[in-house]
Amino acid sequence: MSFEVIDNVLPDTSFNFLSDMIKNSNVWNLDMYSSERTYKIPGRILFDNNLKTNIVEEKLTPILTFAYTFIKEKAKSPLSDSMIRLHIGAKPPLMNDDIHTDGNDDEYTILYYTNKTWSDDWGGQTIVGDEVVNYKPNRAVIYKSNIEHGGKAPIHPVLRTYVNYVVKGK
Repeated sequence: MSFEVIDNVLPDTSFNFLSDMIKNSNVWNLDMYSSERTYKIPGRILFDNNLKTNIVEEKLTPILTFAYTFIKEKAKSPLSDSMIRLHIGAKPPLMNDDIHTDGNDDEYTILYYTNKTWSDDWGGQTIVGDEVVNYKPNRAVIYKSNIEHGGKAPIHPVLRTYVNYVVKGK
């Protein structure tokens, strides 16, 4: 298996708070895409060390950092405190990602799924290498950033929301 899955990352009350904070955040815009040739989707890069981008969103950034602390404590993968990129995204129906990579083999990508409710019938899976990971609320998926991956769009009229962390390995 080329990825690690952590279910129930946060306690329910913390997860519901995070989900509401993301959904109601004022940072959303159409600036996210998996490659230059795909459509842009709702999202926002909050931090990117390589691009020297740092949008301090006073309410959202602390809760996302809090969630990362829980992920790191539960993970078997050697995750460090060295954040490379942090962004939020919302994949609409019928807009699949292009298959892409997020970084190097000494970095890890963590996708954290933030919808409060989801049905397997709605789609929204993530492809990691040749494997499929189902979207599930409060689930984190961890894999090396140089592994090809992409998100599948939901087939239900709902946005598939997530947080994407890219961090250095230990």
